Amino acid sequence: MTLTTDPDLHLVIDGVPRRAQWVDSGVYTFSVASVARWVIIASRSVVPLDIRGADARRLGVPVHRVVLRGGGDQLQISPQHLGLTDGFNDDEGTHRWTNGWATLPSKLLARFSGEVTIELHIGTIELEYPA
Repeated sequence: MTLTTDPDLHLVIDGVPRRAQWVDSGVYTFSVASVARWVIIASRSVVPLDIRGADARRLGVPVHRVVLRGGGDQLQISPQHLGLTDGFNDDEGTHRWTNGWATLPSKLLARFSGEVTIELHIGTIELEYPA
């Protein structure tokens, strides 16, 4: 099996994959229409126990924070946010792992009009994913 450290992090917006417009120091920046119905945080994933290690959860990427900006408004979403459930593992205080296919609640985008910038602040990843 070929392994990679690249999580291949991207969004799937209403079924259409979208790559980050900017990546810098663990911050992935995307532009999305606020009328998007489904925003999925997608990435490679692995069950570390299957490769090496002791964690039996499916892990995608560790999300430290999500920041939404648009129309002069800003919303910061912490790992403790109660809406981060579908495709997210439990909150670990400083971050919350996705399982590789995590839904960003659409009601968070609904408060904006026009284009919304989504910043995904991702922690250090020490995983190897199947390529």
